Amino acid sequence: MPSILDLPQFEQYRLPWQARCARYARNRAYYTGKAYEKLSQYALAAQLYSGTRTLFSPLRRCVRVDVAKVPGGWLLPDTASAYTRREVDSLRAKTGALAAYERFLLYGAVAGEAALMLAGRPGSPLPLALRADEVIVGPSTGSGQASEALIIKRKAAGLVSEEYAQAITPEYVQIFVDGAARPAVRNAFG
Repeated sequence: MPSILDLPQFEQYRLPWQARCARYARNRAYYTGKAYEKLSQYALAAQLYSGTRTLFSPLRRCVRVDVAKVPGGWLLPDTASAYTRREVDSLRAKTGALAAYERFLLYGAVAGEAALMLAGRPGSPLPLALRADEVIVGPSTGSGQASEALIIKRKAAGLVSEEYAQAITPEYVQIFVDGAARPAVRNAFG
């Protein structure tokens, strides 16, 4: 399958991305208990763990409550009116922000890292949670902001697989399907 990482301008990201995918797969194996399957003395413990992890995970109990508000920067002051609170709650519901934050926290718990991306249009933003193995962040421009980021999603349906990728810079967003570029468009969010 052709890939965006086969293109000369992005091939520098291939090895770091493969290492990131391997790290994510390893962390996921520990999270699900699969890492212990080959060890017979731990087989029973792994079964017990897989059945109880959602009940007793410290991240599930501690992080999910408060951190979900941090990525959106939507912590309201105590003096905010009831009207403002209703409007913010409505905006969160309309954009799917709470579901995206829950996925963000899950991906962070599984892999130790995750990402949030703002998609959509300025008048209709859509926060999306991304797994660690879907994101490549390029070098910094010196201002603390990355020069570019790649989002790579691979889907397999039977024998057919497809790669959907985006190259994102502060100036533009360009979509690639199986390594074939589509026209770049202006990055509305900068």
